[in-house]
Amino acid sequence: MFILGLEFSTAQDTILYMNGKMALGKVQKTANTTVYFIPDNKNTKIKKIDIEDLFSINYQNKSMVYYYAQDTAIGNNMNLDEMNTYVMGKNYARVNFKSPNSTLGGIVTGAAGAFSFWGLALPVTYALIVGSKNPRFEINEKMKQEIYSNPVIDFPTIAIEPGLSYDAKNDREMKAPIFNEPLFQEGYNRAAKDKKVKNSLKGALVGFTAMIGTFVLISVGR
Repeated sequence: MFILGLEFSTAQDTILYMNGKMALGKVQKTANTTVYFIPDNKNTKIKKIDIEDLFSINYQNKSMVYYYAQDTAIGNNMNLDEMNTYVMGKNYARVNFKSPNSTLGGIVTGAAGAFSFWGLALPVTYALIVGSKNPRFEINEKMKQEIYSNPVIDFPTIAIEPGLSYDAKNDREMKAPIFNEPLFQEGYNRAAKDKKVKNSLKGALVGFTAMIGTFVLISVGR
């Protein structure tokens, strides 16, 4: 396991989850299975995070701690470099991918389901269908440059792969952008599909509730 003995940060730290979510705040302490973290959102409540949900912590003093490790016995088949690329794809989708049509479709099917034999099965089926389709790829030029130019891991023992270099920024040879990496695109697709499903289900709940509420109001008013 990676370094787990670090305690008490005096400034802002960056947590990167395995699902691609990134959070800023302060790590208060770490334990064998838990990281205690205060998010930078004016919420002073300490959040407990299972280390199995974490990919890395980038401390304000620039030190990095990686909680992911390759272990085929538990299904962690990717090495650190590969998983980093995959998680970066997830993070990129979380920040850039928008899916308003999925929300709208959820509202429509939720409303329709409120007055049909299928009920909530209709919007759930819709969510599964939209979640099965590969999303469009959105390019954020600013974020593209950040991903392209910044080394993420500083372990000289890790082999350099196309699209990712762990040499010093000024010394390394620029290679194919990480956007071209299959694992980056796979991570992007996974997170974007999840967002489409969540948006459609949220929309379905709104549509279903609105139609039921409308029906009740009409019935009471008669």
